Amino acid sequence: MFLLFFSPAPITLNLKGFWPPEAIEAEDFGLIQTLTNSARLCYNYPMKILNVLLSWCGEKNKFPFFLFLLILFPVLLMPSDMFPGDDSTIHRGEIFAGNKLFKYEKNYEFVNIYDSGNNLVFSAACREKNTVIKGFGYSKTFNSFFIFKERFISHPINFELSMEFETFTVPVISHSETAFYTPLLVETGGNRYVIYISEDFSIGVYDLLQKQFLHKVRSETPVIKLAVSKPDNRDIVEFYKFVEGKYRKRFFYIDDIETGRINFYPFEKNEEKDRGPIQSEISLDYKKFIGFGDSITVGKIGSIEMPELGYIPRLELLLKDQLYEDAEVINEGFSGGYTQEAMERIEAVILTHLGKYLLFHYGTNDVLDYNLPTSTVIANIEFMMIKTLGYNVQPILTTLIPRHGKRNEAIQRERGFAISQGIKNLAQSLDIPVIDLWDIFLYYPDSDGGYLSLMSDHVHPSEKGYQLMAEEWLRALLALPPAPPTGFTILNRSRNQIAVQWLENMELDMVQYLIKFGYSPSRLYRTATISTAYYVFIYNPLFSPFNRKIYFQVQAVDNQGNHSEFTPVQEVRFNEISGSSLPSPPVIFRLY
Repeated sequence: MFLLFFSPAPITLNLKGFWPPEAIEAEDFGLIQTLTNSARLCYNYPMKILNVLLSWCGEKNKFPFFLFLLILFPVLLMPSDMFPGDDSTIHRGEIFAGNKLFKYEKNYEFVNIYDSGNNLVFSAACREKNTVIKGFGYSKTFNSFFIFKERFISHPINFELSMEFETFTVPVISHSETAFYTPLLVETGGNRYVIYISEDFSIGVYDLLQKQFLHKVRSETPVIKLAVSKPDNRDIVEFYKFVEGKYRKRFFYIDDIETGRINFYPFEKNEEKDRGPIQSEISLDYKKFIGFGDSITVGKIGSIEMPELGYIPRLELLLKDQLYEDAEVINEGFSGGYTQEAMERIEAVILTHLGKYLLFHYGTNDVLDYNLPTSTVIANIEFMMIKTLGYNVQPILTTLIPRHGKRNEAIQRERGFAISQGIKNLAQSLDIPVIDLWDIFLYYPDSDGGYLSLMSDHVHPSEKGYQLMAEEWLRALLALPPAPPTGFTILNRSRNQIAVQWLENMELDMVQYLIKFGYSPSRLYRTATISTAYYVFIYNPLFSPFNRKIYFQVQAVDNQGNHSEFTPVQEVRFNEISGSSLPSPPVIFRLY
């Protein structure tokens, strides 16, 4: 047992059928730095190993082994200099790659690489359970750095612990010629390929032996999460493709790469289709506001969920003070949520609460998934916005809040900025209001404490930051223009008068309507301002003795001076019979 942890023999990597370790350098992957001096069974991760074994003891009810591990525990806590290396120690150095000099810092949990100007050009972190970063390298072909990770695999039956090669990663970096995501190393027919996803929703194939890009299969919708599996004794690449409102599992055969005919196949023959809005006509409450987002919406202060201090209750107080005494802001935050998770629940949230306004703040956690194209994040948000608008709910978007204080801050800032720019472009294309929290937080005046005064940790706002968010939400809500009037009907009609009514506008601070009318659809020169949702037109034969029609448009105006668009031109006709004042059924108006 003692030898199990401290045997100096180097570990043999199981590459799961790809190629031997020595072939890496021969295949244009010049390995710059590996941790071979520490690549032994303990891997200087005694605590991780202990956790695995303690978990096994609990599952198997091995009490004697548990006592033995408790005795061994002090040994595992020996000073780090007694081991060949230390996973918590940050190692720094310089390397040449692509004829350029780079600086690096690394341990078993992360790798950061900087150019000569100290700009972070590559960052990779290891967040998987029982997994460490074994080393990193550089590929001339991809003009990109990559990492090797190894995972501890426990085998309780014979009480052994082994390591297996897991993957290599090529995150998006500033000096890479092409953006690659979730690259896979596969072998078929004696050839070796890298399969990857790009920002344009394509799956590409690169031939390592021929050193050329072979195929690029374009998808109209996002594809994510490449993985290799072997059902029915035939190797496949499986992934998820956005189809009919959901990410659905697809695959293609690896040996089809040889033929050049790559086809995507569904895992399920009879897939459920997206049914669109369950109810196209629903009654919405204009005094309900739904906060929809991640832990920032929940209201985390540091690592602790404190919703009573978040922006939700603060915004509710502001709304009650300035708009509705019975306004309600609903907290539909989900800590750790990604946009893909949000897509699964947004419809249920809308139909559960039936609020008129959706306050959307998602994408913060997507920044951390370096294998997720930023274009996919924007596509996910676009789907949710279209779904929201389909229910006649008014969404308000926000850009992300910049992260800070982490080793890979620069790359997270880069991804966060790209997602924020995409959100702003999406808001413009769909005509949705957007709050630019990125700039509001990042450029908060130094005289008032600056950006850091708004943050409780590297990602969550402080109480001051949440108060600022609430004020920005209120400002955006008050700036919303009212919707144009709808539902015109005739209340009363006679030879000389017509009373026209429309649906009352229930939005926020609606105060009045502006009416333009005249006896020609192109000459609406007369105006009237009213506070009621109806108006009585009076026929004047001096202006149009032979035309008994009148044309009009209506515009809604709120207390902030925001105007809706004018309605399309409406046409009504006065009665020909003198003295008639009988109610008339609704008129079908012509639109000009």
